[in-house]
Amino acid sequence: MDETGYELSANYMNGLVKSVKDAGFLEAILVGLPADQRSAFTRPAMQPWWDAGFAEQLVLAVFKQFGERAVEQVGYGVVAETMGPLVMPQIKALIASGGSAPQTLFARIEGLIAGAVRPVTAKWNATGDKAGELTLQYPKPIRRGIAFLWRGAIRYVFEVTQTQGKIET
Repeated sequence: MDETGYELSANYMNGLVKSVKDAGFLEAILVGLPADQRSAFTRPAMQPWWDAGFAEQLVLAVFKQFGERAVEQVGYGVVAETMGPLVMPQIKALIASGGSAPQTLFARIEGLIAGAVRPVTAKWNATGDKAGELTLQYPKPIRRGIAFLWRGAIRYVFEVTQTQGKIET
């Protein structure tokens, strides 16, 4: 496994595996993986933090076999089903104090993701009343398919804030 320079929490890994499984992709992907990677996906809670390379291999397999929309669906599932409920008290407090616009959450996204991925920085730059640019900085460049996970997470933010949003890349 190559060194990615970042780690994912066991909660995130568990949510990722669950989302891939719930989408019906896991069995097809596990067949072609080496034993050490399969164990990461069958027992993600066996350690508190994982080198993100394990997750990248899973996500890239989904990307290669099922496409970018499938990865986006997986990203949405991880946030909606696993990570979102963990940070929902923070989300509700932010919305109560800053309003229900997506930028309220995007401006604080780095703190919201800290329990799932490290070290990744996030910066929100408002470019208008209802527009802005979210920049995520990883220690090393990420592979193309990984970015589609974020599209699913951003869709979740739009859903939580009850906003029609558009993602442009």
